[in-house]
Amino acid sequence: MIGVALAHLLPATALWLLGRACGLHRAIASRSVRVALSACGGIGVSAVTTFCFILLGLHPGLPFVVIDAVLWMAIGGLSWWSTSDERPSGSQPVQIARPMQLGALSLTDGIVRGLFGVVVAVAVVTVVRGYLALPHGDWDAWAIWNQKARFLFRGGSHWTAAFAIDWSHPGHPLLLPLSVARAWSYAGSELTIVPALVGIVFGCGIVAIVMGALDTGRRGAWIAGIVMLTPATFVREWTAQQADIPFAFFMVAGLVSLGLARAASRAGSADVTKLLFVAGALGSLAAWTKNEGTLLLFVMAVVVTVVAGRKARFRRCAWWVAGAAPAALAVAWFKIALTPVAPYYLPDGPLLTTLAERLSSPEHLAVVNAAVWQQWSTWGGPTATGAMAFVSLAAVLVALTRTGGSARTVVVVPMAMLVGTYTVYLLTSLDVRWLVATTFSRILAQIWPSLVLVAFLSRELAWNRESENLGVGGGVARVP
Repeated sequence: MIGVALAHLLPATALWLLGRACGLHRAIASRSVRVALSACGGIGVSAVTTFCFILLGLHPGLPFVVIDAVLWMAIGGLSWWSTSDERPSGSQPVQIARPMQLGALSLTDGIVRGLFGVVVAVAVVTVVRGYLALPHGDWDAWAIWNQKARFLFRGGSHWTAAFAIDWSHPGHPLLLPLSVARAWSYAGSELTIVPALVGIVFGCGIVAIVMGALDTGRRGAWIAGIVMLTPATFVREWTAQQADIPFAFFMVAGLVSLGLARAASRAGSADVTKLLFVAGALGSLAAWTKNEGTLLLFVMAVVVTVVAGRKARFRRCAWWVAGAAPAALAVAWFKIALTPVAPYYLPDGPLLTTLAERLSSPEHLAVVNAAVWQQWSTWGGPTATGAMAFVSLAAVLVALTRTGGSARTVVVVPMAMLVGTYTVYLLTSLDVRWLVATTFSRILAQIWPSLVLVAFLSRELAWNRESENLGVGGGVARVP
């Protein structure tokens, strides 16, 4: 387990120090957000560097571990050295957190935080029981993600033989298998706890991102944490050892970063460029995690372009592109050079023609709508049945309010993901009832944190009020 801990701590620490060297701690005042970005971003970025090592012929093993460790220690060391002479500057950070003294907590605040602790305890029990019941994860975990990790870990130069297994979906991106294989290399064996731990780290990162973005000094952030952790359907995915929870993290973290970039832009801060860089990196890591990440990256690109276009500052888009480039190039190389195959769920032939035929078929629409609604309306598990429908309605209502400009910008991404998923269900040549039953619950888990963020965003309006009242450089950042 020491090796597994090192595998995660080295890139996380390096990114934390690199963030400080780049002044990210001044752009993002919430420590929980920065910790989550470092811990989960370290897993994602190290998957990109591991892919580069493998393409260069350095496969998992002792030499790989040594060179990988040296790389991250060098990044961390250089970052620490560059900040050792840092002097306090006169500029104020764009903040999203406002500290609250424990003695200032009201009785209601204490009850809410106590209830959050109870929900966390239940979630811990759910996670432990989930791992003990399925140490190798759900079906897709051992059939797709962990299987590819074993080819990467055991196969050496023959690791691409994994792509010959058609039923294992060779076209799925490699962030999760690479992360697992890398940690196995540090551990020296194929510990089942490794892929489970990856999901747990990302799950904790999601909670930290959402609550930190909503400001843990405010009651709404703790209520949002309670709401997010209540559905057992969501928490069980943490140990399913599949790519949905990592994908959910990159989505919600990317949205928070975009929101902070917009806030920095309105405050006239130079931090906007580094925040756009981070948002681009998170979006492309989502594409390196799952196929639907390509749609997410495209939608984020549209949002960035529209936001930049409002003030004719299109040059800022270059920072977002620069952040997205490394992982996006890895995805492009993987899809074009290694696995040039279409997703298994799409039909052969012209997609637009097929879509028009399906849209003009009332019978087919009725089947798809019934299957989707059944999953949507009951999502959440026995303790939170209907949670998705309720929070989705709340998010839409918040976005439709006169002061819901922030929510409207954020909610467009998960809604676009839902439209893309529904389009796939219309197009698929597979049994649509089976496809919806086996995939839609996990799709909903991907967008759940983002919808919770939107549902509580306008209730607190922390960023909007504080930014307007305190002015440039004075307070809490505003999400667009």
